[in-house]
Amino acid sequence: MKAHQRFYSKLQLMLALVLSISLSTAAFASNVGVLKPKVAEAQTGPTLTLTPGGEVNIWPGQDFQFAALFDTNGNQPGGVFDVSYDSGAVWSYASLTGVSISNGILDTYEGTQPGAGEVVVTFQGQQASASVLIGNLNGLGYKCLAGSNYGLNHTNNPGGSGSGSWEWDFVPDIPNFEGGGAAQWFIGQDLEGYITTTYHPSSIPNTNLTNRWDYSVSPNATFGVKLLSVTVEVWNAESGNGIYQCNDIGVNILAPEYVPQASFSCSVTTNNATLDPGGTTSFNVQTQSSGGFNSSVSYSAAITPSPANAPTVTPASFTQNSPYPSTATTVSTSPNTPQGTYTVTYTGTSGGTTKTCSAQLVVNGAGGNFNIIITPAPAPPANGIGSNTNPNRINIGSNARFQVFIECTGGFNGPVTEMLAQTTLNGVDLSLGATSLPCGGTTILTVSNSSSVPENQQSTITNVSSESIMVRGSGQL
Repeated sequence: MKAHQRFYSKLQLMLALVLSISLSTAAFASNVGVLKPKVAEAQTGPTLTLTPGGEVNIWPGQDFQFAALFDTNGNQPGGVFDVSYDSGAVWSYASLTGVSISNGILDTYEGTQPGAGEVVVTFQGQQASASVLIGNLNGLGYKCLAGSNYGLNHTNNPGGSGSGSWEWDFVPDIPNFEGGGAAQWFIGQDLEGYITTTYHPSSIPNTNLTNRWDYSVSPNATFGVKLLSVTVEVWNAESGNGIYQCNDIGVNILAPEYVPQASFSCSVTTNNATLDPGGTTSFNVQTQSSGGFNSSVSYSAAITPSPANAPTVTPASFTQNSPYPSTATTVSTSPNTPQGTYTVTYTGTSGGTTKTCSAQLVVNGAGGNFNIIITPAPAPPANGIGSNTNPNRINIGSNARFQVFIECTGGFNGPVTEMLAQTTLNGVDLSLGATSLPCGGTTILTVSNSSSVPENQQSTITNVSSESIMVRGSGQL
């Protein structure tokens, strides 16, 4: 009777201890802000989380299973998926050596240095993490190992139940424990209260000896790993009696396997080009399928902006069928296409799904040029250039006429404006018949030699086109 009274008093003490540990663990989790498992809620787009939602405590040499959840916000049947084993999930571990992680299972070795670390999973451009504390769990000189393979990881479903084959050990051995010592294990609820222990393992000589742990799962349990703390009380041993915190254990409430939704995307190979006006280029459009998508995709093409003489794309519409060979489209410009940057957008539609992809086209300026050509006028006056006296000399008080001609090249369409005649000669006046000319246009340049210039200082025209007399102009290319 006394033994039973003592046992129940110990049990009451342990229930209070478990409650205290659970509360302190919950407070810790709220402070560190670890990501919690999610169900479908109002949000924008898919969300990646990593479970469990609290810091995991294990000893070196143990393992623990995590579950990465991908909440698609109802975009796919099922809403929340487990991506732990998906080939696109990348797992890593930070801060400590002697640790490896693959497919969500964290493995440590006996030589792992105790300390805090972080499990990280990356999936579809998102990243989530969870905290792990390895070793230094109770500071009492004995390592308490509990659970199957000393790292219990159960899987179950909402509303289910389970039974664990319990293993335990103390490192180092507690003196005379097997000769008369007793122990009682207690498994606290997870932070959310979804897992309830219905049978605790114990080692009480001659009265209650079992390695079985039974539990039940709430029908309302959300997906992901639920974290359970484990403590043990030891008494009647030669030494080492007391209450120990063991490693945490987990129950993974299974979520559906992640299966990508049947869909498609499109891309443009060599998705940028630069052209001169009048040039052409080619863009290849390719359909990529996912999740078993194999329907036909109808495309339309458009170019923006669309001013007069804008680039054009052919074909402007086309269809691709599985296995989706690429389609070559030709983008053409005219000599009058305005300079600028254009976007070629391809819109693909299949059923109720629409996807777009685009390419960029840069059209250079017209790129042409013009020349101003100066030649003697067809009918010069008596004393001007072309007279029988001296074709490179203008007498005092005389004048000469030259023809100015506009030659356009390389697609330049004119006009040439702001024309101006200049000279390096002394006492010479210049006069242009026009200051603006179209391509192929002509005008007369009159050169006058002032009568006030002394005879011995009369001007000499040495190179009318580039040295002594010059005509300048500008044009919009």
